[in-house]
Amino acid sequence: MLKFILKQIFVAIIQILIVATIVFSLLRFMPGDPAVLALGTERGSDPEAVQQMREQLGLNEPFLTQFADWIAGVFQLDFGQSLFNNVQVWDYLASSIPKTLELAIAAIIIGSVVGVTLGILASINRGGMIDKLATSIAAIGLSFPVYITGTAFVLILSIQFNLLPSSGYVDFFDDPIGHLKSLIMPSFAISLPLIASITRMTRSSMLEVLDRDFVRTLRAKGLSEKIILIRHVLRNAVISVVTVIGLEMANLIGGTVLIEYMFNWSGLSTLLVDSINSRDYPIIQGAVIIIASFYILINRTVEIIYGLMDPRTR
Repeated sequence: MLKFILKQIFVAIIQILIVATIVFSLLRFMPGDPAVLALGTERGSDPEAVQQMREQLGLNEPFLTQFADWIAGVFQLDFGQSLFNNVQVWDYLASSIPKTLELAIAAIIIGSVVGVTLGILASINRGGMIDKLATSIAAIGLSFPVYITGTAFVLILSIQFNLLPSSGYVDFFDDPIGHLKSLIMPSFAISLPLIASITRMTRSSMLEVLDRDFVRTLRAKGLSEKIILIRHVLRNAVISVVTVIGLEMANLIGGTVLIEYMFNWSGLSTLLVDSINSRDYPIIQGAVIIIASFYILINRTVEIIYGLMDPRTR
């Protein structure tokens, strides 16, 4: 098992290095001079000032030297400075990462609890009203994009009934209740497609296990339906569900752009979009690396969990 875990860690490191190489290379070959952007419109027209800024930013160094210096800094969480001020990129990232993680984790918890519950109820009531209701909810969750459900939440819960704030981020330590209120709508909006995916996967996995011969044998031995479902059926069905949850968690880290913008939730995705608009290359590089690293590490973690739950997959 240790060999399997070390292999997953090694693969994760290689994947992160590949992403870092691609991102660094693409930004270096994009049109426009970062030195001119850093100097602004007026000073950017002065060739001497541009040359000095290029020296300061290390842009006159060979490409491989620039990349080696940057990647060495990345492993020390030093992503350089913003082009437009003297603030370290890591300061921007450190203030944005917790907000995006909180939103993604809240959505995962909601999606997992609701989705697994609906999937179990649907599977044990195959063809019944509960099954039809659960599958209908799943179909609706997959049909509507997040900006539609987010807008509907704002119109109904905020404007119509004035139950929750329409947008904005409230720090937990300043106002815990206000923070939770501001978290409810964006987390539920982003969790609806997740609920749909987990419901469908849980239902199909449960039904597949319920049709196996060992379940009939357990029933013939006189075991109660509750014990069969919890100890045997759910235990075998949960492997596929864990995979879906892990992959969706990875997707949520980088897929919260619309929700963060809609609800003015200043997380990592918002920082990335703002940096692209202003062409602040160091922040773009740092944000993409962090998002890609989360995605890769979560996927590798799911592989490890999968290997622990089912040794055959190793």
